[in-house]
Amino acid sequence: MTTRAAWALVTGASAGIGAEIARSLARRRYNVVLTARREARLESLGEALEREHAVKTRVVAADLGDAGSRGALLEALGGLPIGFLANNAGYGLRGGIDALGTDAQVEMVRVNCEAVVGLTAPLVARMKDRGEGRVLTVASIAAFQAGPWMAAYYATKGFDLLWSEALWHELRGTGVTATALCPGPTRSEFFERASMGGTAVERLAGGVLAASAAGVAEAGVAGAMRGRRVVVPGLMNKASVLSTRVLPRRWAAGVAGRMQR
Repeated sequence: MTTRAAWALVTGASAGIGAEIARSLARRRYNVVLTARREARLESLGEALEREHAVKTRVVAADLGDAGSRGALLEALGGLPIGFLANNAGYGLRGGIDALGTDAQVEMVRVNCEAVVGLTAPLVARMKDRGEGRVLTVASIAAFQAGPWMAAYYATKGFDLLWSEALWHELRGTGVTATALCPGPTRSEFFERASMGGTAVERLAGGVLAASAAGVAEAGVAGAMRGRRVVVPGLMNKASVLSTRVLPRRWAAGVAGRMQR
């Protein structure tokens, strides 16, 4: 049972799955620190959470791809007892390696991977000292295979998944758990930012089989509270993940490439 004193940190909380994770945690009586770059959206969400769930919120605008900004975020947390960390911040870019440019791809790696490690390591140390805590890292079903035309994005999600799975084993017996959430196509702003208009994946995200951000978030938070290692919401997504383990890796990558083109 969560107490009023418990705090959660949700990254990428300004929209989509991140905002819904914050709502799910507030329903569980967590006070919530909201961070992303869009401060106005965070303020609006924080006000709604306080009004609807009688919890406390704090807003810290941050660019998680920047080490200095991450350091400022950690400093702003002060002595708050962060009992739940949701590593949700991340994004994808579609295009060939030469078309996307070096800087854009390196920045994505910083946000999707470096920031996850940079926030989790110090906060897990505090959780272990208290003997309890939950870490939820949002990966993707893309984590299970290579993805031509989104090569760096798929690889970052693979990092998030494997890193989280390793943490799950490392943390056994400490009272702290690590869970990887691997959603499939979800109705959110992701596809617009990734320039995926017209792709098969984008059409799936807009179809009746696409998941809601709220449903994905609830599955992830519930799984983390139970200490699950990996959560893949939805039967279609589970089938997709299974297929990547049955098909030769070259074939799986070829299918992914056709979906992105």
